[in-house]
Amino acid sequence: MISVAMATYNGEKYIVEQLDSIYNQTVKADEVIICDDGSKDNTQSIIRNYIVDKKLENKWKLYINEKQLGYIENFRKAITLTAGEYIFLSDQDDIFYPNKFEKMINVMHTHDDCMLLNANFEIIDENGIVTNNMRDKSRKRVKGIRKIDFRQWLFESCFPGFSMCLRYPMRDRIKNADFRNCYGHDIILGLIALDSNGNYEMDEVLSGYRMHFSNVTGGKNITNDYTVSNRVKQKNKELSEYKLLKNVITDNDFSNIDMDFLTQREKELKRRIDNLESGKIIPLVKLMLFTKAYPKRTIIGDMVYTIRSFK
Repeated sequence: MISVAMATYNGEKYIVEQLDSIYNQTVKADEVIICDDGSKDNTQSIIRNYIVDKKLENKWKLYINEKQLGYIENFRKAITLTAGEYIFLSDQDDIFYPNKFEKMINVMHTHDDCMLLNANFEIIDENGIVTNNMRDKSRKRVKGIRKIDFRQWLFESCFPGFSMCLRYPMRDRIKNADFRNCYGHDIILGLIALDSNGNYEMDEVLSGYRMHFSNVTGGKNITNDYTVSNRVKQKNKELSEYKLLKNVITDNDFSNIDMDFLTQREKELKRRIDNLESGKIIPLVKLMLFTKAYPKRTIIGDMVYTIRSFK
């Protein structure tokens, strides 16, 4: 049985495109659970009309939250309301490519220990056109399918919820997880799968990730500000997230996590911030050559920002 867990809030602009992309899959969903967090626009009526027009009343269900939960808890609610063996997560503004369900379930069928599968994606703009965003170009996946560990998960740091398919045991884990310090439902899902030694990725592109400035997360991080001060701001935000990440790991008693590596990464990030603020290239070059906690291309990015500041 295939389930889709969707969280919505004021998503009227793009919601029909995403609903269409779910409806038009080569392998159909047995149920679609949509939890709306009190939208003030036409999102709820659009969803209701879509369900009626497509005669999906027996398979697609819309739940309206009595009080606003926030997107993290809204996703938890949607996931726990599903009944399927395979659960796909869906935002309200992205696009699933037609064979996404088929491709991902085929992989999970051949990897019995896979608790969470992350598919690759590409970035699309407000019109659904694939962009040449630098962040998209810089993300490289290992060819094929592989199980990832905590280090690889941190190295790639790009496994958003809409790219995931969960196996049903994840449902109970997420239901009982401690979210006090969690800064994203996809973060804790990734950690649960890592703790279960069942976090996988595939390189095939199966979704379009829509970047726009009304995104709850990604769109607000798009920038054309390539100043060192902006880079430092980004890295300080990352540093604060590492502190939260440690708390999330501790709060949930995750044991299959390399905390020493996280500590090393935190130390290197502090050095990166210090070097950026000082404007010194040579220490960044040395760190890039000998880093064990970051992909070299990431520190090269620091160097690019620093060089730009000389102009």
